[in-house]
Amino acid sequence: MIIQEDGRKVDVEVKGLAGKNPWPVDSVGEGRDDLYFAFVCFGGTIRDLDTSPEVWIIPSTALEPLIYDAPGGRRVVQYVTLEHEARSFRGAWHLLAGER
Repeated sequence: MIIQEDGRKVDVEVKGLAGKNPWPVDSVGEGRDDLYFAFVCFGGTIRDLDTSPEVWIIPSTALEPLIYDAPGGRRVVQYVTLEHEARSFRGAWHLLAGER
């Protein structure tokens, strides 16, 4: 839980990848104003301590259009989708502070 500048409490669920495989989001429910997802991707460099991961901070209310229903029933968020359709959320740490 994080307390924003205005005193509002928000939850952050972290989804991490060592490579660029899709993040599973099968258990993600309906979006809430007080829930954010941090999608973390090391892109194959997780063993390199000098490399920072890529991070997207996405409000749960904005997540549904980014979810792909894969064959076999898995719900995932694909790296390529975040790269092309969620650029504004890349490194958007300010959202967790309550800034827009």
